Amino acid sequence: MLQRVERSTHGTCRLDSEQLENLAIPLPPVSEQKRIVAKLNQLMSLLDDLEAKVRKQEETATRLAESLAAAVAA
Repeated sequence: MLQRVERSTHGTCRLDSEQLENLAIPLPPVSEQKRIVAKLNQLMSLLDDLEAKVRKQEETATRLAESLAAAVAA
């Protein structure tokens, strides 16, 4: 792909859209694509769960800090 990039005399680079359209991009078989998507969905779900747990822990830590501050001030 980089061999198809044209550089102008003032230094800007350009890739002709027709050359880009004709560029062969290898793709895995559809079954492999589906397996990849399924794995990504599984990982995204785990990430969502982790984010929720972290958020809950942060809220708990904030409440604890507020309770401690109130107890010290009393």
